[in-house]
Amino acid sequence: MIPTATNCAEFIFLPDPSGTGLLLNLADLDHAIPRMSAFHPLAVGRTDWIENKNGCSATDPIDAASLAYIPRPKSCREGKPMRKFGLALCAAAFLPSNLVIAQNISPREVDALPATEPNVISNYGTDPLQFGELRLPAGEGPFPVVVIIHGGCWTDGYATKQNTAPIASDLRSAGFATWNIEYRQVGSAGAGWPGTFLDWGNATDHLRTLAKDNGLDLSNVTVVGHSAGAHAALFVASRSRLPVESEVRGEDPLPVKAVVAIDGPGDLGPFVGLDATICGKPVIEPLIGGSIDTYPSRFSEASPAARLPLGVRQGLISSSLVLSPEVAETYRATATEAGDKVDVRVFGDSGHFEPIAPGSSEWRVVKELILTFGGIEKQR
Repeated sequence: MIPTATNCAEFIFLPDPSGTGLLLNLADLDHAIPRMSAFHPLAVGRTDWIENKNGCSATDPIDAASLAYIPRPKSCREGKPMRKFGLALCAAAFLPSNLVIAQNISPREVDALPATEPNVISNYGTDPLQFGELRLPAGEGPFPVVVIIHGGCWTDGYATKQNTAPIASDLRSAGFATWNIEYRQVGSAGAGWPGTFLDWGNATDHLRTLAKDNGLDLSNVTVVGHSAGAHAALFVASRSRLPVESEVRGEDPLPVKAVVAIDGPGDLGPFVGLDATICGKPVIEPLIGGSIDTYPSRFSEASPAARLPLGVRQGLISSSLVLSPEVAETYRATATEAGDKVDVRVFGDSGHFEPIAPGSSEWRVVKELILTFGGIEKQR
């Protein structure tokens, strides 16, 4: 019996080469979406392109009568973060035999992981989205600082600071003061060029204000970002290399000591095209305000790879097609030749969100790198 979708966002259609397909509950397979693009581009991100007899608008009309529905196994409905083996079973229950995806933990599962309450919530601008959460470790300080920037395809509606609250809390327990920021993403008023870039920089510079009452060591600041936030973290470190007249540089960029970029690009030009595959629609040109042919200088200023050497220690984490091992190695080689030191950690096809899920083996490796950059292993 074919179930009825009450709205376009509830279900997703996956055609297979035999001409049949699967009608899937989107919430059940949220963890799989970043990898489904290798099978069919309509399976990525938003589902409001799918057409069926329930009236959703579409790119490719499909016949609902040809769909098959496979119920989700009970073990996948428990609402708890699952180990890779469990996720593999859940994914296999839905997908055609010739479709292989990473056994990803979903962004919603990461959002639900434990997180401590922040000690301070502070605004770095007047927009409601220009704020961050400061978590302070025990003791008097001065504390090494980690600025944390969440991802979400640079676009409103994909992710918020909640996606990085668990790692902010875990790093706080390790001895860091963590500054987990929110910012304007494309679709929000004032986002894009230059607003989103200025938010990343202004949020980081706001540490000067926060340091006055919170014992922050501004000589020891590491910026950590995931996905689109990985690009943001590298951008923050590159600001001092921008022309003084740049719209996105800021007046006095706060120096940072290190960057850890988790599964996100350092060069936006080559990411155009891949962005639509990963995010379900083009996101880089809306972020920049146009194409690379129209705005070559914007693309250059927005791409940390064009500003090498950055003069700071860098770590790149590759765990999905968002940052392939080949792209990470190319960046490392270019940065090394320019004089930077870059550490690369490759997790193969482990999944896009595992590296920001405390408790995962991937996060333990990322955390160790952050501890090393921040000098925590020497202090405690």
